[in-house]
Amino acid sequence: MTAHGTTESGRAFDRLENLVADYGAQARPLRRVVALLTERPWTIGDLVRASGVARRTVEEVLACLTGDLEGQRARDDRQIARPEAAVPGVLREDPATSSGAAGAVMISPQLVAAYRDRFGFDELGRTALNDPLAARLTAHRALVDTMDDLVAAAPPSRIDLDHVPATGETAARRALWMDSTYDLTRAHLLCIGDHDLTSLAACILVPGLSVTVVDLDERLLEFIDAQSRDRGLDIRCLFADLRFGLPAVTESWADLIFTDPPYTPEGVTLFLHRGLAGLRDTRRGRLLLAYGHSDLHPALGWKVQRAVSDLHLTVEAIMADFNGYDGAEAVGATSDLYVCRPTATTWRQLAGATPGSRGRAAIYTRGRHAVESAADAGPSPAAAQELLAAAAVGLDGGRLVFLGDGAPDTSPAGPAHVRLATALRGGLPKSLSGRRRVQVAADLSADPGPWLARTLLAVNADRLVALIPVDHADLVNPECFRALGALFAPKWRLCWRRLPHDRLALLEAVPIEAAPLSTGEGIVRWLFDRPHGKVGNVWTEALTRDPTTQNPARGAGCTLSKKDARAAVEAAVADPGLLAATLMDLPRHQITRIARIAAQVGRPSAAARTPTVG
Repeated sequence: MTAHGTTESGRAFDRLENLVADYGAQARPLRRVVALLTERPWTIGDLVRASGVARRTVEEVLACLTGDLEGQRARDDRQIARPEAAVPGVLREDPATSSGAAGAVMISPQLVAAYRDRFGFDELGRTALNDPLAARLTAHRALVDTMDDLVAAAPPSRIDLDHVPATGETAARRALWMDSTYDLTRAHLLCIGDHDLTSLAACILVPGLSVTVVDLDERLLEFIDAQSRDRGLDIRCLFADLRFGLPAVTESWADLIFTDPPYTPEGVTLFLHRGLAGLRDTRRGRLLLAYGHSDLHPALGWKVQRAVSDLHLTVEAIMADFNGYDGAEAVGATSDLYVCRPTATTWRQLAGATPGSRGRAAIYTRGRHAVESAADAGPSPAAAQELLAAAAVGLDGGRLVFLGDGAPDTSPAGPAHVRLATALRGGLPKSLSGRRRVQVAADLSADPGPWLARTLLAVNADRLVALIPVDHADLVNPECFRALGALFAPKWRLCWRRLPHDRLALLEAVPIEAAPLSTGEGIVRWLFDRPHGKVGNVWTEALTRDPTTQNPARGAGCTLSKKDARAAVEAAVADPGLLAATLMDLPRHQITRIARIAAQVGRPSAAARTPTVG
């Protein structure tokens, strides 16, 4: 039987022929979809991933083939009949239509020969280019399997951070390509965001490689840190919301940068800026960028490529469909790999730019910080006024400070205004400190999760009240809030209440009296009050101070020399990387670890050195 053997089949065949003809020389991706449909049943999601063709284009092909498909297609037909309107830059993932949920379909077996003959099945196979990494992937199958397991074990994706997990094979592919292109042994790789676990793949393949990962997702940092410790890999994990800058210890550090940023012009620009700041070799360094856009929206790709061009980066290569994802069907579940090299003009351009200096910078495609989200406007006037009123309780002539991006009262008599980025980078300005009370109202209504703990760490004040989402990760259940309270117990007493509007809550923090430096709790408080200094230096300073100056009633205490104090700190934390970082740059699990060690060790005697605490 031919495709024209029935009226319905003839119509399907004609519809597909017209569609292929309409695409002209660009029809090969459509023919690839047809070829796959002649081999076995596919769900829409699996078909997108296997073909690398955008979901809406796949839906176009399936819509043409109605009547010539076999399988559980009822749900697929409903999806095809009412496809989601694609919005440029928006990666739409619907769990209900992912692989395994919708019915699998294929071209009816009796029609396979006719479809293969008409749409060039043999020619597609004969002219397909070989994958240059195929042989290495085969030889390193164990690495692919390991990365598959790690991707499966990693923390769940966060849609509001545009997380779409790359496949384990993609992480291995990235590592193999870098190893085939650069001398990675003793090199430094900086991963600007690493939800795809590229750092682990690269270090497993090349144990002599040093990697630093900076990311906003605390869960991811803890996972990568645990895996690297278990495997003896040289991976340092640091916290960073890139809108506020790059950790100082990573600036001018790396030979190579790898980033898979949010697929918006704003996100790509910000991540490129931060990556460039991390390069130590300004002449020979390379920046590797994963980025993809739908063939239905070439203007979006142009905007991103213009962002690359505006930085005067030379694009040495673009490897099409290099990365594969479990999701991102709007861009065909694939993205390209850009190899970028800075020019002399890049650094002049970078010197005059400060992208993402404000915490409300919209860089994502979804959530509170989406480019098109109205949530970026901030809290309602009622919520802002309630925040200021709560923060002003007991002010008694002191100084009220509004911490955030939009000042609710700009009159001369209104509160002093400090941007969140300023406080997180260096605490409250010294001009605000003095003998008067200082009480802070912090607008964290757009907090993606980590800002609250970072604000409690960064700010020293007589009272702090923060406006946060009611679904904040630290409030979702009593255990989470108890953990937050326990971490900051040496510095703050915390309580919170829900507001009757805006799905917001007020968290109130009142400082407690500092414990003496003769106690472990006092040393933790000393560290928490100085979070922007290097941990090793601040801790050493605490041990060299006379503990009786805070509480003379305790009698004479011991004061260590700077050398002995430093030796005690290094013995307690046998990790130079932690001691060289600031608490503000450390992931939360490492802040907790430092606090636990400091509390347990306390102040060593001048004659004894502190044992190492794990």
